[in-house]
Amino acid sequence: MDFLAVHARHATLAKNHDLRFTHPLERGGAFPWLFMHNGFLPTVHRLLGKSASEFDSREYFDYIVPDGARRLDEDTTLERLGAIPPGGSSGNAIAVNPRSAYVIHWTSADTTSPRYFGMYRLRTDRSLVIASEVIPDLAPADRWEPLEPDTVTEIPLSTCDAPYDTEGELAHAHRWHLDPRRHRRPHPAPRVRSPPPSRAR
Repeated sequence: MDFLAVHARHATLAKNHDLRFTHPLERGGAFPWLFMHNGFLPTVHRLLGKSASEFDSREYFDYIVPDGARRLDEDTTLERLGAIPPGGSSGNAIAVNPRSAYVIHWTSADTTSPRYFGMYRLRTDRSLVIASEVIPDLAPADRWEPLEPDTVTEIPLSTCDAPYDTEGELAHAHRWHLDPRRHRRPHPAPRVRSPPPSRAR
């Protein structure tokens, strides 16, 4: 499956205008992750036991994707989002590992501009697009639909024939809501088989 993530960023704080704060944030190791965040979460450092925030997006990454995680468990992720102390704006993010990409659409209940952090989804016969704005060059506005807030969308980057792979991880895209009473799972996205790798001659 082909996958592309585009993230343009303007740091909220002047002290974070530096290459050290460039996204995507990276975590190496045996199971690497990339992370892109749109928003400002100056209180999440408290949940890591830190006395002050140095770089809120890095702290959010470390908090919402714990070290050693191989996927974003739905219940744990939504519980962690709900536990972030007030004072921030948005936790919208894209988290990517070798198996899946996750789109987090979450805005703090006390933000003053929830509509600013809205997201939109476009489905075509060949692709799924999730964006922070309607992109007319891709499709007319009436073909875009709002992405429901307080959701985590999982997009598999590899395919398999069973609903779960050999390590028990989901093989299809699903959404989970913060409110368990609204817990729904949509129909799985169509699977796309990747072409075989080219052979060197």
